[in-house]
Amino acid sequence: MQEANIWVMLTLNASSLQSEFERKDVLLDWSDVGFGRGFALYLFIVVGFQLNYMYLYFLVGNRKLRVNRAGESRIH
Repeated sequence: MQEANIWVMLTLNASSLQSEFERKDVLLDWSDVGFGRGFALYLFIVVGFQLNYMYLYFLVGNRKLRVNRAGESRIH
């Protein structure tokens, strides 16, 4: 449940930041003030997605495939 709360918080912050950038017609460069806000938010979203992806990858990958005597495969 905690992951869902974090995802909702990041999504709402990203939406409000995007709306603010559109209202002010902002064009940012690395050295501009305010660049870090959007970039840090982007990094948090990407890291969160990658951690979730890898967790599910290993969760599914560690399931054992067993074949019964009739030749039918079952996942345990």
